[in-house]
Amino acid sequence: MPMSAAEITAYLHRYIPLAKHMGLRVVHWDGLEMRLGAPLKLNSNHEGAGFGGSIATLGIVAGWAYVHARLGDEGLEAKRLVVQRSETIYTRPIAGDLVAICRDDGKATWRKFARSVAQRGRGRIHLRMEMISAEEEGAGQAAAVQEGVYVVTNSSAP
Repeated sequence: MPMSAAEITAYLHRYIPLAKHMGLRVVHWDGLEMRLGAPLKLNSNHEGAGFGGSIATLGIVAGWAYVHARLGDEGLEAKRLVVQRSETIYTRPIAGDLVAICRDDGKATWRKFARSVAQRGRGRIHLRMEMISAEEEGAGQAAAVQEGVYVVTNSSAP
């Protein structure tokens, strides 16, 4: 049975303490799209807009949560799941509560990754996260875009 948004949020708060401090929560998970939210009040900069570090962190955690939840939903194990590389491009300020979106790209990317994890016990996937203001959901233009590479290894080696 797929994990619920509340279960994923509780997991993140327990194992990634920064997520709890940021007020991060899963606002949507349907097996193909992960949306995380965080209040601007806890994640603002000196100008009252979203703090760049919080925006980047939200994007990283959105990708991590996407991989964690999707593998779990498919019955695959991930003993070690880490972000290997991340780059965030900021195009404009976020003036409201923060939202990060990570979704299936509609290509064979996920299938190839999941097959590698299932057969070899390891895999690497490139994901794209978009960060927006909650007030602008559906407007179609991201305020920041993040590209990240996530790695799963199921061996005991470091």
